[in-house]
Amino acid sequence: MVIKGISLQSSVSTEIVTEASAGTLVELTTNSETTLVNVGDIGCDAKGDTVPVSTKFSATVQLFPGSDKAMLPGSEYSLGIQSLTTTIAVEKLISRQKDDGTWTKGMVKCVSPGQQANVTFKLDKPAALELASNVKALGCFVLRQEGKTVGGGIITDVLP
Repeated sequence: MVIKGISLQSSVSTEIVTEASAGTLVELTTNSETTLVNVGDIGCDAKGDTVPVSTKFSATVQLFPGSDKAMLPGSEYSLGIQSLTTTIAVEKLISRQKDDGTWTKGMVKCVSPGQQANVTFKLDKPAALELASNVKALGCFVLRQEGKTVGGGIITDVLP
């Protein structure tokens, strides 16, 4: 589906625009009979930069101090980004921030609650992923485990 136009809707008039912000009532004109567009769907210019789709990404994460478990390679979490909720697993712990603010080099065995780390995650299915440096709202996420929010992070790289 290609979006051909966006019109802002108001009680006074309809204004044709090139973009609209979250929460704004709009009417989309498309080249398709498809009418299913959901909250959280991501649109992008088909000829310009597209949103990368992948099953792997790197991120800087913070495990919250109240978490019960350390993060280990293979640990599984429920990932929440906007309206997306999916299962992810820790593929690799890249580095961990030490108490003095410097980052470890070499192998990291675990990340304890209250610590920050650079981590590579693997999703159970492909998803559209945006770097936090490009679109902060789409590049931030929360980690849940056993129904409890245990951490949060930002996407730093989308991997092939």
